[in-house]
Amino acid sequence: MTECVKRWGRRFKSGHSHLMRPRVLITGGAAGLGHALCKSFEGDVHSIDVVDPQQPLEHVTYHTVSVCDSALKEVLERVGSVDVLINNAGIMRREGVLDISFEDARLLFDVNVFGVWNVTRHTLLSTDAVVVFVNSRHGMRLEPDPAMYSLTKNMLSLLSEVFSQEGVRVKQAFLGPFEGGVSRHGHSAQGYAMRTLHSAEHVANLMRAFIDSSEGVLEYVEGDHTYSTREY
Repeated sequence: MTECVKRWGRRFKSGHSHLMRPRVLITGGAAGLGHALCKSFEGDVHSIDVVDPQQPLEHVTYHTVSVCDSALKEVLERVGSVDVLINNAGIMRREGVLDISFEDARLLFDVNVFGVWNVTRHTLLSTDAVVVFVNSRHGMRLEPDPAMYSLTKNMLSLLSEVFSQEGVRVKQAFLGPFEGGVSRHGHSAQGYAMRTLHSAEHVANLMRAFIDSSEGVLEYVEGDHTYSTREY
């Protein structure tokens, strides 16, 4: 960790994090899974989102800014040292590589890849901080549908490995469909009417247990509609 601190300069703050009441930063925290994750933590919680929350939580400080915005660095400096960073913000487009517009393809990469990189590189992490990359089952392998979205999620998985090699304590969560996941997956739950979907709160609770564990990967099991964990 000493070499990592030297290499990253101010990115790691010396000292012990307050693990019982950590300072938590969650992107996409205004609604859906991000909102449920904010509710699952106590203490000093910060949310970054492009929209204002419809149901703001008293213990959460909301910052309305894009993960790709040039103003993000200044916002993160005001947040200060973070013990848990959850990169949850993400968007979905279903078009294939031959059909998607250039604007939509660029937006996918901006939010799902460059936005995550931008937040993670500018966040001041405590010495024993954990960084969670909220991925998708489409990031476990390249999928023809939705092809471009799957490509960004596979790149997100590679990005997490790059940060891990730099000494950052990384966890990846490959999530499946869940209730209220319209903003994540780009369509309503009607397409999954024949299966019982987990609620966003249920997935958030699974992630809390995963974050507190020693495991590094949370994976959606397609056939069983359950989750398993393993080492990173």
